[in-house]
Amino acid sequence: QYKEALLNKEGNAFLYGWISDNCDPDNFLYTLLASSQIDSGLNTTHYRNNELDPLLASAQRETESTLREQIYRKAVQIINRDFPLFVLNHSLRLYATSPAIEGFKPSPTGFTQLGAVKRK
Repeated sequence: QYKEALLNKEGNAFLYGWISDNCDPDNFLYTLLASSQIDSGLNTTHYRNNELDPLLASAQRETESTLREQIYRKAVQIINRDFPLFVLNHSLRLYATSPAIEGFKPSPTGFTQLGAVKRK
């Protein structure tokens, strides 16, 4: 019901959570702010910017990391100028281990694999 209300533009403000599962800016910027995502309900702000959309599409196709970063920097400037959403918080992942443990490597996606973890 909540998502349906968002799709129908009911209300002037809302809280919405999002978790990145791949550590790529596309997972946030395109998914949550591209005009093409309005009908799917993922762009819950109904934000539309004809200057931003081609940048986000271009960044999806770009394979050179330096160029891709430049594109996303331009995109973020537009987003910051228009201010279509306000980020309230970002989760913090805490891990505890000891010298008796080896092979533990936290994953930036939050899905840490424990197959290589061993006790010394």
